[in-house]
Amino acid sequence: MAALLAVTLVATGLRSAEEKRATVYAPRVSYTLPVQEHGNDDYVSLPQAVEPLGRVSARVDDHEFRLRFNHVECTFQPGQTHGRIGRQRIDLTAPFLLDGQHGLIPLHSLPVLLSRLLDSRVDFHTASRRIFVGHTATRFTVEVKKGEGMVLSFSEAVNPTISTEPGKLRMTFTREPIVSDTGTFQFMDEKLTPGAHFTESNGTAEVTVQANAPVMATFADGGKTIRIIPAPQQAAQAPPPAPPPPAATPQVPAAESAPGAQLPSPGAAAGMAAAAGHPAYLVVVDAGHGGEERGATLSDKLVEKDVTLAFARKLRGELQARGINTLMLRDSDAAVSLEQRADTVNAARAAVYVALHAATLGTGVRVYTAMLPAASAQQRLFVPWEMAQSGHTVASRALANAVAEEIGKRDMPSAVVAAPVRPLNNLTAAAIAVEVSVPASQVDTLNSANYQQQVAGAIASGIAGARAVVEAAK
Repeated sequence: MAALLAVTLVATGLRSAEEKRATVYAPRVSYTLPVQEHGNDDYVSLPQAVEPLGRVSARVDDHEFRLRFNHVECTFQPGQTHGRIGRQRIDLTAPFLLDGQHGLIPLHSLPVLLSRLLDSRVDFHTASRRIFVGHTATRFTVEVKKGEGMVLSFSEAVNPTISTEPGKLRMTFTREPIVSDTGTFQFMDEKLTPGAHFTESNGTAEVTVQANAPVMATFADGGKTIRIIPAPQQAAQAPPPAPPPPAATPQVPAAESAPGAQLPSPGAAAGMAAAAGHPAYLVVVDAGHGGEERGATLSDKLVEKDVTLAFARKLRGELQARGINTLMLRDSDAAVSLEQRADTVNAARAAVYVALHAATLGTGVRVYTAMLPAASAQQRLFVPWEMAQSGHTVASRALANAVAEEIGKRDMPSAVVAAPVRPLNNLTAAAIAVEVSVPASQVDTLNSANYQQQVAGAIASGIAGARAVVEAAK
């Protein structure tokens, strides 16, 4: 059954025009890197570029930058246009730079470096600064079907940001590796949507649909199909619904929802915002994926959605043991959209949001925060949906550091990474996404109760330790 997507009006130009970005798409992770200009060349931080892909350590010895990625040692000399990956020489397109303790590599050399480190094919879309590791590209077709409108069919599930303006509907893909061999799609006999256009620039891809009347997007087939259909004019012209009577307003749980409780609907969540007595330090625990959205296939017997739910239940117990109020976004194999997750967190006026994910790439725990810059007090007066997190970035980073520190105390590798992980941008709370990863050969570890308890305890300690900072920032 198709799920209607609420058409969200998003301000264009979410980032300043001068901010340059590059995006890396790998089989299990995608992330965006800030690009620095030095002279006529673009550079990125080398540790930041490879950190989401494996275990990384870096140091500067006698003015030589050394980076260890998994079991491979890389060395670079500042000012030199070559370096070494293990025993192999790598030529760079511009001199390697050292900014304090941070090694900067020319962006155009990054695909070659990734190919050597990962022993994988890497494609670089130079103009748009998009890097594809392995066969990660998601392709799509566009056609007009009688009775169905314009239909976009993708080879993998997608979840773009949707915006509208007179005559156009835009779908912006930041995390999805969308590519197309056909830039323009034209349907001469179609009156509603006569065409669509694919473009990519500055680390993102975009599909713009031409429309001669208001349209909206609907999702089907688990996110692999997007249909563009006429917007319901009558509904759009109807007056806003009256607020629900107070007696019908559900209450935010004082502690935790009962096991098996279902996610409140967005409407119910909005009611929660109006309810009195919100817990002072409410932590929303989000077990990633759910329902038909299984997440990563970790092994032939284990999928990510089951691991994240087990982790979430352990984390709930650890938080409650520390006297912290919690709310589980799902406590069953329920399908929850990203919009529902963000809507519920914001309506509950949560202090902290923590999403849980699992992977079999590298070892350790990565703590993700949004990539948005911090908003000023004046900017907080009105914040677009896609930048809701900007008023909470300072608290989120403090929370991420506290969690990573606690994980490190348990002798597990940890890293804090800024990346466009949804729905972090849409949350009005200190928000992090925690990804627990082990090598594929040790995948059973992810399903170990002892291991889950250890990680959950570290996350809970970090959340408890950051409480003063988080509450002061609200």
